[in-house]
Amino acid sequence: LEDEFYSSFNLNMNKWRIVAGAWTIKTPVYLRGVGKVDHDASVVQKQLFKPGMGYTVMMKRKIESNTPNRVYFLGYPYTNEGEVRDDGWDDVYIFEYTNDGYWGLRKRVDGVETTLLPETGSWEFSEFIFPYGWNELSVWAVDSSIHLWINGEYLDKYVLPEPLSEGYVGIGVYEGDSLKSPLLVD
Repeated sequence: LEDEFYSSFNLNMNKWRIVAGAWTIKTPVYLRGVGKVDHDASVVQKQLFKPGMGYTVMMKRKIESNTPNRVYFLGYPYTNEGEVRDDGWDDVYIFEYTNDGYWGLRKRVDGVETTLLPETGSWEFSEFIFPYGWNELSVWAVDSSIHLWINGEYLDKYVLPEPLSEGYVGIGVYEGDSLKSPLLVD
């Protein structure tokens, strides 16, 4: 596929742009992100994600059990002038998990997040999440459906009332307290 990309993070953040927080390459081959207390830290990949594509990210966080580690997709962190928005991502889907074993799918529009999955409107527990270890999050967008996996285990799908459009992908973390709690991405 011509739309494929792979980031090894072995030398640089090639094609990744900081949206919020501090992001650096940590040897041997990790992207490391930290944010301010009560804020998101995130990066965007300069490649459009389109329906029919999959997106997989391997990440871990050694501290904080109940604040989310995030995968962004089909979103826009840019203004009409091409600059990164001061308030971060807009019109974006967020697939996230916490180290205490919960996951969710949200959509953010104009700064307001709405829970899409689980349908109860909260978080869903999964025995497939490895607390404080490496977790692989995968998203597949097909027509008007979003399919989700954690560590190779299928979680659920969300069907939208309209077909999906294209948008950018990213990685993020929410910083819930003053302890340094970086997200590592492999």
